[in-house]
Amino acid sequence: MGYQESLLFIEPQEYFDLMIKAYKEARGKKYYDIFKAEPKSVITLRRPLMGMLEGTKLLWVCGSRCFHSESGIFGKPIIQNPLQSYVIKIIPVEKMFQYDDEKLNGIVLSDISKSSENLYLKRESIDFYVEKLN
Repeated sequence: MGYQESLLFIEPQEYFDLMIKAYKEARGKKYYDIFKAEPKSVITLRRPLMGMLEGTKLLWVCGSRCFHSESGIFGKPIIQNPLQSYVIKIIPVEKMFQYDDEKLNGIVLSDISKSSENLYLKRESIDFYVEKLN
């Protein structure tokens, strides 16, 4: 299918940082050198969108869509405890945003090292977000 982009939504949102931890672990093991679906950005909604509330955090993943699943992106489930219930939804970017969508005005996607924001969302490099958590 080739290079595609998706957004990962986790519910409950309190588990979002567990996805970040799983990303750090996979990156440390050079998982993304082999499997080509890597989280690139953290998106924070500034307004409700597609049934998600303001403040919702999403991961923007780029790469081969055949790997756009929890195990494909992180190499394993992010939570090993079967008593912790969560849902990860994979949303193809084109389902959330249309070409020339005003919700993307001012959002820098070509240089992922730069943070950007507008009335609808804030985009940060995932590595910048990782550093903020440390």
